[in-house]
Amino acid sequence: MQKIALLYNPASGTSRNRRISQVEKAAGVLRSEGHDVLTFPTQSSDSVSQQIERLLRDEFTNFIVCGGDGTVHGVLQALVEAGDEVTLGIIPFGSGNLLAKDLGIPRQPLKAARALLTATPEPTSVASIEFRAAGGERAHRYWIVAAGVGADAHVICKINHEFKARYGIYAYYAESARQLLLARYKFPPFVVEFQEAGSDVPRREIVTQVVAERINYFGRCLSAQSNGNGSRGRISEDLHVILFKTPNALRYLAYGFRLIGNLMGAPPGKVRDVELVRVRELTCRELRPDEQLPAEWKGARHGSGEIFAEADGELLGSLPVKIQIQPATLALLRPTGPGRKT
Repeated sequence: MQKIALLYNPASGTSRNRRISQVEKAAGVLRSEGHDVLTFPTQSSDSVSQQIERLLRDEFTNFIVCGGDGTVHGVLQALVEAGDEVTLGIIPFGSGNLLAKDLGIPRQPLKAARALLTATPEPTSVASIEFRAAGGERAHRYWIVAAGVGADAHVICKINHEFKARYGIYAYYAESARQLLLARYKFPPFVVEFQEAGSDVPRREIVTQVVAERINYFGRCLSAQSNGNGSRGRISEDLHVILFKTPNALRYLAYGFRLIGNLMGAPPGKVRDVELVRVRELTCRELRPDEQLPAEWKGARHGSGEIFAEADGELLGSLPVKIQIQPATLALLRPTGPGRKT
């Protein structure tokens, strides 16, 4: 028998009563196998770490999050600090469930609960992001799905939360298209510095967006992904980083169509001025006055303004930013056997 804490966000989604009912049914599946399961609503984002710490003191070492990537992100902060003695499972309830999908967890809550009964704990390293918080101080967060700087974070800043709760990842696509087609975003450029995995040569690029991921979602549509840089359904030990080296909205749209096409079964390909690299860490900073934009950017739509950063769909802060793989590990529950979905 295991002692399991089932955590859920009562404020997420469009139906609180339905959410609580589904959580209790999922808990019933786990209890039917003899496990000691208690359900806990997550509190505010400021206090969820203290809530997890209390559960750890009460000898809970098995945690299952009923929610999306944002809820997982909130719980992750305290679990990483607890070390690799804890396990984390996911029952997807949220508007964004990219981590659950990558782990092969079924979308239906009861099927997901049954799949976790035979899941295997898989030690997984996490990533971190350092950024400038609203008050100007340096802060950091752990993350495990994706982190973005630039246009990606600006979309999250502007997205309608009710629309996101109803349509999930598709709300992100819709807001991205709105920003591009209606010329809402001016693509302020910034500098990213890194070394590619397996190379000792430093690189510097001027970009308008960086997306770093631990899963295999945003980069899989690009042809470099088929060179053995990643494997579907397995969280990478490197960061897969997509560099948007352009202020051209049409390049962003081309990437969007490439991504959606790949999700529907189309093979990976290339998008001009969009590059996929593998790194262990990177830094993003503002351009210095003496740094010139590439010649091909002349006359393109770009401007100045604060450049934001996000992680796991949560808006965090602004430049300067450092993103890196951490040695800390977390045991993620990955379903096995014929019930697994990939």
